Parts: sequence; structure tokens; C-alpha cells
Amino acid sequence: MFRNRTTPAFVSALFAVFFILAPALAQQGQGQKQMSEEEMKEMMEKLQRQQRRPQMTQVESGTYTNEEDGYSIDVPDGWTGMEMRGMLIAAKGDMKQMRPRPDAESFTVFVEKKEDVEAKFGGQSFEEIDLDAFRAEVKESMKKRGQAAEIEIKSLEHEQVAGKQAMHVVERMKVPTGPQQKSWVQSELYVFDNGADLVHIMYSAPEEAWGEYGEFVAEHVGSLSLD
Repeated sequence: MFRNRTTPAFVSALFAVFFILAPALAQQGQGQKQMSEEEMKEMMEKLQRQQRRPQMTQVESGTYTNEEDGYSIDVPDGWTGMEMRGMLIAAKGDMKQMRPRPDAESFTVFVEKKEDVEAKFGGQSFEEIDLDAFRAEVKESMKKRGQAAEIEIKSLEHEQVAGKQAMHVVERMKVPTGPQQKSWVQSELYVFDNGADLVHIMYSAPEEAWGEYGEFVAEHVGSLSLD
């Protein structure tokens, strides 16, 4: 099984030391005055903030395995991804950050505790969540965050997907894709019951490209393996 861990925390910390302290060390090497105690304290605080930032790991094509959350899934040839705090985001082509272009074909995998999700829906069991409840939760969530977006929740079904029980949601959202330009993006969300956890896979692509991408989704979702 494949899991890219090329940037462990201690390596990132060493790089942080270099980039934060190098300018000061260079100044001292050029005969300028040494840092005061206050300046040193400020630099060490910067270092500590750097170390607290979530670490991102690039994920290449292959089988991505998240042992902690108990799943694995394929990252297809020609795709790249980024992992942060157990969340995987992958997109077709070369992706350098955690947010692919709005018009990219992409998928995101993340895990939530089942009890936390059920609490969002007023204590409804996962199996009882229906289309009306899901629409209401999306509306309330966007209201709390002060977001105003054109979004349509088209359908919600509880069904067998690749031999596993899942909630399958189809939606579309209008997102900015250029200066004064918005386009519809279609998404399909699969939420798989994995005991105490729920494993989410969100697939997204421009609506006009969904035909071919939808065929990819139907095949790719079957690559998910749950422990």
C-alpha cells in the first residue's frame, strides 16, 4: 500500500529554522551587530508558529492509504494530490496546493465521526438523513458562515455502492471561474458508513464535462477500501 510521507514534522521544523534564522545569521556573518534578546525571542516565536501550521504532504499516483482513519483509495495516473490532517484532495494534472482550480476534475476524501454528523441533523441516525434534512442543513451551514452561493441539492439516496452501504448526494453549485465569470460545477458526494466513522468522497467537475467524468466516478469510487 502507498502512503507518501516525505515531509515529516521534524524535517519541516529544520527548514523552518533555516528560513527564519538564516537572514539573522547572515547579518552576524557580515559583521553587523548580534541580535538582542528581544529580537531572538521574536524569531523563536515565529519558529513556533511555523511548527504549529498544518503540514501538507504531496501525494503522487498510486494507492493512498490512511491507516489512522481506516481507508485506502486510488490516485489515478496523471493525477496528483495533497494531504493535510488526514484530508486528501486530488486533481487531474499537477496540483501544488490544497485548493484545485474550480474548473478542475477533482475529488476530496475526509472522515468525520458518525455521532458528530448525526448531531448536526438533530440526532437523526445516519440512515434516516433524507433530502429535505440535507438541504436544510446546507442552508443553515451557509447562513452561519455568511456565505451566499447558488447551490442546488438535486438528489439524495441511501444505496449500495460498490458493495458498500452509502449515502449518495448529487448537487451543483455556481462558482467563480474567471474575472466576472461564474460557471456551474457538479458534485457527487458519497458517504460510507465505517463503524464509528463516516468516510466522505466528494467528486467535482464542470457541469459540461460531467458526462465522461461521471463514468470515471462510477468506476473510481469502487477503489475505496475500508478497514
